[in-house]
Amino acid sequence: MGNLFLGIYFNLSLWYKLSDKTWMGAWIAGIGALLTIVLCVGLIPIMGYMGAAYATLICFVLMTVISYVVGQRYYRVDYDLKRILFYFAVAVGLYFISDDVHLSASFWQYGLNFSLFSAFLVVVYFAEKKEIQSFIKR
Repeated sequence: MGNLFLGIYFNLSLWYKLSDKTWMGAWIAGIGALLTIVLCVGLIPIMGYMGAAYATLICFVLMTVISYVVGQRYYRVDYDLKRILFYFAVAVGLYFISDDVHLSASFWQYGLNFSLFSAFLVVVYFAEKKEIQSFIKR
């Protein structure tokens, strides 16, 4: 999940490069680094390597939010946040279903995971049906 937010942050970071405010990118990265260090010092003794993973996740989520909020001020891009958050919520929900259901044979577990992924594709298809059909007609 942390790497997902790193990728989102990387894409959102384009605004400060295009608006010649690369110094803001350095500040955002510095905030993220400081937060990671503080959280790692606090969480690793308690949780072990999972503490480092949570610290990284929290850091990248914060950097993503900061980059989005500040970026909208200097280089506005109208993202469809409702759609993005909807797909994110569906994916996280399906992940938790997959994580909670433990089948005895790995074959059945793979089948369940494939079915959940297929369900996600069906949700995307019905939510994006008009766009998909217009794309196919071109």
